[in-house]
Amino acid sequence: MTRRATPLVPWLMYLGGLPFVGLALGLALGPFGREAQALMQEALQGYAFIIGAFMAGTHWGQRDSVTEALRLFLLVSSNVLALALWAGLVLLAFKPALALSGGVFLLLLAVDYRLLRAGALEAGYFGHRVRITLVVLAGLALALWA
Repeated sequence: MTRRATPLVPWLMYLGGLPFVGLALGLALGPFGREAQALMQEALQGYAFIIGAFMAGTHWGQRDSVTEALRLFLLVSSNVLALALWAGLVLLAFKPALALSGGVFLLLLAVDYRLLRAGALEAGYFGHRVRITLVVLAGLALALWA
């Protein structure tokens, strides 16, 4: 069963990408002192964690609209990905944590693709997910380069 997204969903998705871009630009272009740089790094790392965990939670919420096999996959993958982000936040330095976050965002998109193939996501929503994932990955890459 495909759920139809409201018109507000794409707006919220793209607005949610702004901190990735803004903080990455600040890190790459800003003539800021060490303290401001550290604050932007913490903000970006924390934001990547919270958004990734939120996205994993949306997969948990999809479990009732899919087959039993896909339900088990969603329950396990959402937990594993959220815990990977948390471990990165707690255990890794800034750049390795961002790299891990980028990998998790790609895996979250792969889970959405699996949901699309199962008929649990509409194609229009998935198209937005692809575009916002590219924005997020570009922001993370820019911050890694900075």
